[in-house]
Amino acid sequence: MPAIWERAAVVLVLLAVPILVALAPTIYQAYLAPEEPPPRFTPRSAVPTLPDPVQQLLQAWRQPQPELVLAFSGQMYGYLQPCGCARPQVGGLERRLELVQRLRQAGWPIVGFDLGDLARLRHEIKQGVPALADQSRLKYETAWKILKECGWQAVGIGPEEILFPLEDVFGWALNSRPPVLVGSNLDWPDWRDTGAYRPWVLCEVPVVARAGSATTGRLEQSAPPPAPVSPPLTPESTAVWRIACLAVISDSVVSQLRKELPQNAEIFKRLLPAEQALAQLWPEIEKSQPHLLVLLHHGSEEEARQLAQRFGEIDLVLNRDVADVASSMARPLPTSDARTLRRPFAISNRLLLSVGHKGKAIGLVGVRPAAQVADAAPATLQRLSRAVTYRLDYRMVELIESLELPPDRTNPVREAMREYVYQVYARDFLRQWVEQRQVSHPQQLDQPGSVFVGSERCAECHRSACRVWGQSKHSQAYAALVKYGEPKTTDQRSGQTIGRQYDPECVICHTTGFEYRSGFRNERDTPQLVANGCENCHGPASLHVQFPNEPKYWQPLRRNVGNIVNTCRACHDSENDPHFDFSKYWPQIVHKKD
Repeated sequence: MPAIWERAAVVLVLLAVPILVALAPTIYQAYLAPEEPPPRFTPRSAVPTLPDPVQQLLQAWRQPQPELVLAFSGQMYGYLQPCGCARPQVGGLERRLELVQRLRQAGWPIVGFDLGDLARLRHEIKQGVPALADQSRLKYETAWKILKECGWQAVGIGPEEILFPLEDVFGWALNSRPPVLVGSNLDWPDWRDTGAYRPWVLCEVPVVARAGSATTGRLEQSAPPPAPVSPPLTPESTAVWRIACLAVISDSVVSQLRKELPQNAEIFKRLLPAEQALAQLWPEIEKSQPHLLVLLHHGSEEEARQLAQRFGEIDLVLNRDVADVASSMARPLPTSDARTLRRPFAISNRLLLSVGHKGKAIGLVGVRPAAQVADAAPATLQRLSRAVTYRLDYRMVELIESLELPPDRTNPVREAMREYVYQVYARDFLRQWVEQRQVSHPQQLDQPGSVFVGSERCAECHRSACRVWGQSKHSQAYAALVKYGEPKTTDQRSGQTIGRQYDPECVICHTTGFEYRSGFRNERDTPQLVANGCENCHGPASLHVQFPNEPKYWQPLRRNVGNIVNTCRACHDSENDPHFDFSKYWPQIVHKKD
């Protein structure tokens, strides 16, 4: 027979176990749980380390080093920098500048060319949600100024430039040069004569002998000449690389433009067939005796190859890309008998390349001696004459995290992006966007009186569901944007810190109902809709709050896994969250009905 104290102990244990089980979550949170970090985007420290692209390139082109590097970009579509909501992300003009600066510091001269389509006037910031036209214009103007900082010399006229319309782009091009806007098959004398665009441009890069090298030169970039045609080379001329750049829009892209613009639009009277336009320009190009000839081509690959075959002096064609991600390989172009330029050296190959969309990568072409020349004099292009053959080597360089400056440093592009952030705030794009929105939530179409009320109203009845939401990053989405959205700037008059919380393209995924009537307006007027709340998934809930037992008001709010994936993907898309895995993150927010 057990002693009384033993029986009492058993009873106490039996009573204590359920109490401890019930209190376990509270005890854990109070004493054992690790302290929650403040809301933030994915930290840089969490990004896996990848090989440094600059070091890789310096190693790959070490012997022989390039005497000239041509950098190619295009179809950026207004993606000035990665949003930073998830890491790793690729692309951005700040990283582009860091890449070319580091290569220049290593002694490599770089001259850049952009295909065009710097930004889009007509696009969606989220499926079915149109962008603000004035913000698209600001993006284009900002991109143009940044390309100047990066050392880009020419931008081709593409379909997006035409849709802006082109007259707007002419104004930006006149205000800041280089780069020069190039349209070889655009015949618009009034604008051409003002210098708003050129049919082609000749970039000159002087050659300076590199110490200790008999066959290579260190090339230092110079500003382009004031006119597109420079005097012909003579044996007494200062040695320079001369790069001619042309840009055309071929028939396949013109056909697409006809679907978006009125058939009687002025631009269709001004665009010549690409082959005809190049043929008219060719005597002028031959007279300038360029060493390299680059064609920026908006059209199909087949159209690009036909032009390259017809004009055999073209060395490089940057073609419009149909893929979002750039190919790591350039395609060879066949040699052509149609070669009439007199060059002081030979080039052994020709390339066709494309660089993807949204500025995620740039293409670099190194002009490298195919063979060393014994006992050569210090390098000038005249002295080397035809003793050297050059080859064109291509590398696609993805703009990865390691090219991003740490937060305590800056460069001209980061400062330009700060100015962009300030202009978004100063021009009150957030208010403009709210005023232009006319979209109703699907639920509002069936129930016109339904409006967004905020997650606190949901929590009055759905306590356990809102507890799950409150512990998720969705509840801190706006706070994270305010604290960690980059870059930041300061309003000099008020001293207020200005971040991305004033940018409608960021706010749309960090607040509740922003794209719909009665959704988030700003932090002052709609504080209840700050954060990514319940109604972004379930829909506006005011009628359900007012009549909680009416099935016609609560049934439309129900969701299941089958119909929620597309809702998630609206924000967690390939650009803002390229590594999003629904099966991984769904368990973190799934909740039962209560």
